[in-house]
Amino acid sequence: MKECEDINEAGDKLKTFIFTFTILLILTGCTSQQEKTIPSQNPQSIALTNNESVYSETENDIIYTNNKLGFNIKLPKSWEDSYIIQESDDGIDVYFIGQSKTSKNESDMASEVGGLYLFSIATKNSIKDDIDSLDSIEDIGTAKGKEFVTYTGTDCSICILNDEEDSNVDNTELNLRKADWQKASKMYEDRQIVVKSFKSND
Repeated sequence: MKECEDINEAGDKLKTFIFTFTILLILTGCTSQQEKTIPSQNPQSIALTNNESVYSETENDIIYTNNKLGFNIKLPKSWEDSYIIQESDDGIDVYFIGQSKTSKNESDMASEVGGLYLFSIATKNSIKDDIDSLDSIEDIGTAKGKEFVTYTGTDCSICILNDEEDSNVDNTELNLRKADWQKASKMYEDRQIVVKSFKSND
């Protein structure tokens, strides 16, 4: 009888263990399915002028938050290590930066930031005097009581990556340019997704 009781007791303990283990697995699975937000460690995704900005990551997006201007946008995860955001009092400028020397724009001493210009987001009032030098101007939303627009320049900065007739560069640089051109072109197309994600922090 004692042996039967021991066997029954062991069986009960095993059932309890299996039940507890199953519950833990379920709870762990639920937790891992929740959206994770962690600080971005991307050194090239650092705002250059404003310490009030925040970068965080979800599974599929990089969230850029500008607390000073009161908005956030979602950048595709595929942009990681390939962009720089320059901030001002009125908005942000987004630049592509790749593997080629050309994409880093190191030769342009007049530029405040390395990289090739992609697009901007700014307050509507701030561009009134520059409308003739801007292209693709589009309203995207309101934050902190100000209307915001997105726009590009009238020149194609990234098109220099597609210049195969430049005799001043070697084959290695040309190959890097080709890869950068594909990436930058896709990012330029993706900008529509980015600006549509514009959201007020209020």
